[in-house]
Amino acid sequence: MQTGCSFFYFRDVQRADPLTFIELIENSHQHICLNVEGQAFPVNIQTVVNHAGEQRLVVQVKKPISSNTDYTELTHEQRLKAILENTDAGAWEWNYQTGELILNERWAEMVGYTLEELAPISIDTWFKVLHPDDAKISEHAFQRHFAGDDAFYHCELRLVHKNGSTVWIRDHGRVVTYTENSEPEWICGTHIDITSSKVLEKRLRDSESILSQAQRIARIGHWKANFSTDHLEWSEMIYEMLGLSPQDTVPSISLFKSLVHHEDLKAVEESEQKSLKTGEHDITHRMYRADGEIIWVHEKAKMLNDKVTLVGAVKDVTKQKQLEEKLLKQSRIDYLTNLYNRFYFLELFEHHLAIWKRSKQPVSLLIIDVDNFKLVNDRYGHIAGDKVLQDISSQLSSSTREYDVCARIGGEEFAVLLPDTKLKEAVSIADKLRNKISHHSTAVDNYPIKLSVTIGVSSLADERPDWTSMYSAADAAMYQGKSSGRNTVVSVDE
Repeated sequence: MQTGCSFFYFRDVQRADPLTFIELIENSHQHICLNVEGQAFPVNIQTVVNHAGEQRLVVQVKKPISSNTDYTELTHEQRLKAILENTDAGAWEWNYQTGELILNERWAEMVGYTLEELAPISIDTWFKVLHPDDAKISEHAFQRHFAGDDAFYHCELRLVHKNGSTVWIRDHGRVVTYTENSEPEWICGTHIDITSSKVLEKRLRDSESILSQAQRIARIGHWKANFSTDHLEWSEMIYEMLGLSPQDTVPSISLFKSLVHHEDLKAVEESEQKSLKTGEHDITHRMYRADGEIIWVHEKAKMLNDKVTLVGAVKDVTKQKQLEEKLLKQSRIDYLTNLYNRFYFLELFEHHLAIWKRSKQPVSLLIIDVDNFKLVNDRYGHIAGDKVLQDISSQLSSSTREYDVCARIGGEEFAVLLPDTKLKEAVSIADKLRNKISHHSTAVDNYPIKLSVTIGVSSLADERPDWTSMYSAADAAMYQGKSSGRNTVVSVDE
């Protein structure tokens, strides 16, 4: 006997009563060693219990392999043991018929115990540490293996650690012996601790969930396109954005292009081709949803080094576009008449003025003033006056050409810009407008109000090469018509 270590001879172990060793293990913290032919080897002694409650001892000799041992001289059993220990795996041997369970130290360590603390060991030891919610998973995996559906028993399970925490393990094994009735007998397997991997998986799932929620809130999806194979990958948000079912849709570059608005497809393809040189794809365009609705999207992507794969994100910017269009309209459109306002009219005039300066393409201007409009406001009120202005605006819009520019530039003063129109033709157009308006009446409280307009006409010329001179000439002509009785057309040359 040495201090801190109890020695037993192998012959004694063979003859000993199991209860002797149980008592020793329970009442002593000494290390147990086995003397074999003069050499002392540490041993693990497990007390295992079968279904009938019968106990037996399992002695595991721990014969260490020194660094100078010739590996080729080791027995096959020693090599397998070395491999098992170096995989950091917990090993188990279960007799399916008797309920006996044999474990190694690493198995116990995974759940925070020693083999002594788990004694006596039986299949109940397994159920003690198995998470109750995972018992059916293990049972189902065993039944599939027993039925021959799976070559191995395999599943991932949760165990309850001694400190109450959860330990994830990958459980793998197979039946190694059968009874005379061909029923499973001994099953051997291993446990690999995969807790750290499961923690990372959870973090990844949580990150993906947060990303998915953030993308849904921001209406952003991500995609990956391979132009050599037509292969396209979409995130879940893109399917939702386009109103498509992930189960019924196979993404492809061809499908994507079929959903791009036909007026924007050329620009999208040019941007994709440009990305081969610049490495950047950045474009805002329209797309068709599955229900036919048109949405606006902004795509931004980078070309990978293989020069065939674009990876990027797409954002639904429909609401942003609608707001932009609303603000743009408010900055350009007169709120009452829905015609262009004075500021945008002048901006368009400058565009046509530049064309006239380059090519001398004729441009004419009509200045239209409603006759006796103040009397309408005084007699019928401003609401009636507004209705009259709206009716006259509708007459102007419906009676001019698509490329003509109509605007309200003052209280009851309107302007019509006539591109590619000489002065004589402009006078003819003006007279048709005057005649149409004079024969129209506006109903206010079922009472018809008939009004007329006076129109002054001018055109760009060397002596009128800008807005100020052109407008002044038309305005003067219009006031000349007012002085001569109203409801008339007067041109700058008259």
